[in-house]
Amino acid sequence: MEMEYFVRPGEDETSHQEWIDGCFNWFTRLGVSRQTCDSTSKPREELAHYAKRTVDIQYRFFPEREEDERQWTS
Repeated sequence: MEMEYFVRPGEDETSHQEWIDGCFNWFTRLGVSRQTCDSTSKPREELAHYAKRTVDIQYRFFPEREEDERQWTS
């Protein structure tokens, strides 16, 4: 799923982090283990022209497997 989140200028950094934290909190309230979730920021050269920051939230399938066999997907 992809979601774009727009905020007022000057509120962007704080609002964006609050949104990310809120997503993780929602996942854990639904019963998703925090250890099976991760986030990665996209490099500046991969951002849309209007974006200041892009973060992918990933879920790790098969957490019981060895590290090199774990599967992350966003």
